[in-house]
Amino acid sequence: MSFPKERMIQLLGLLKDNFSERFKDFHDLKDEIRLFENPFAADVSSAPTDLQLELIDLQSQTSLLDKFRAMQTIAFYAVLPAETFPNLRKQALRMITIFTSTYVCEQTFSVMKRAKPILRNRLADEHFDSVLRLGVSSMQPDIQKLVSEKQLQISH
Repeated sequence: MSFPKERMIQLLGLLKDNFSERFKDFHDLKDEIRLFENPFAADVSSAPTDLQLELIDLQSQTSLLDKFRAMQTIAFYAVLPAETFPNLRKQALRMITIFTSTYVCEQTFSVMKRAKPILRNRLADEHFDSVLRLGVSSMQPDIQKLVSEKQLQISH
């Protein structure tokens, strides 16, 4: 059997189109992403005006640069003083939530796709809501506590 070259070209084209569609907004955000990625290398004059003074202050502090180099990006923004850098922190939070919200949406659709066929006829809306919450939540229930709070059935 020969290699299906034409089929692979077609599939790769579809994959390229899919990636282009999914990530088209990132092209518009490239400057904001670069600023988030490394605020110490950002060009202050091309940054949004509400961030320029904070960037100048940030870039002049070598102690913060040392922290930035020693930490992961998200951890760095978490320790950045909110009183001094409120706009930079707000910008960072916005960048972080772009990726998080995309992940949560994808995760929710996956849970929904798995639950629907299995429970189709027995699943009321409120139950489906509960299935989705459990599927995308990272919380672990404390079963012992829940059981201890329930009253045992007492015979009359």
